Amino acid sequence: MRLEIFFKDASHYLNEINKKTLVENKIMAYNNSRNPLRALQKRLNNNILIRLKDGTEYKGKLKEYDNFMNVILTDASEFNREKEETDKFEEIFVRGNNVLFIIPDGE
Repeated sequence: MRLEIFFKDASHYLNEINKKTLVENKIMAYNNSRNPLRALQKRLNNNILIRLKDGTEYKGKLKEYDNFMNVILTDASEFNREKEETDKFEEIFVRGNNVLFIIPDGE
């Protein structure tokens, strides 16, 4: 009887360890995945291209960003859908919910 209880307890213990390991592995996989914010971190002070949902594009040097993909660019140029430069900015804030995509080496 005691042996049976021991095995039940050991089985329960191993299941809990496996669950914890599974959760830890998922967290590690997420942290090591191709996280867009990590990609932006690597591009700080480098040129990027941002296309907005309306087709407008901005090329400039990435100064700052946040968890919502809000971005501040310096020395930025604005381009319309026809790829014509329409304006230049020393610094511009781009709200993350308007972003369609970001290309790291926006030359």
